[in-house]
Amino acid sequence: MLYPTPRTLWRPQTIFNRRRRLTTGEQTALYLAVLFVVCLAFFALLLPNGEMAAAQHEIYTAQARYQQLLITNAELRVEISQYANMDALEARARAAGFVPADRRIYVVVSGLPTAFGPTGQ
Repeated sequence: MLYPTPRTLWRPQTIFNRRRRLTTGEQTALYLAVLFVVCLAFFALLLPNGEMAAAQHEIYTAQARYQQLLITNAELRVEISQYANMDALEARARAAGFVPADRRIYVVVSGLPTAFGPTGQ
């Protein structure tokens, strides 16, 4: 003889519609699990923001250093152009007491062989 089918199988939704009350321990565990998932989601959202803020700070400091180097480079170019300018060089030489060379002056050193005479040949 076959066993009779329970009435709940005739209506399967009654199995799923039944609810039992959670115990205090289960409620606490569920609360902690939800809290953990929420904290994990916030951590996943905030961690890239912190890294992005650190990267933006590094970019800012690099840009500030770059601007400082551009200013220093411009100052050095001005200083080099002052030393390379022939008019400024001539003015500084005259201020130091130098005069233009009108003629060649040879220094004769006694005791040298005659091959190295005044012409320097």
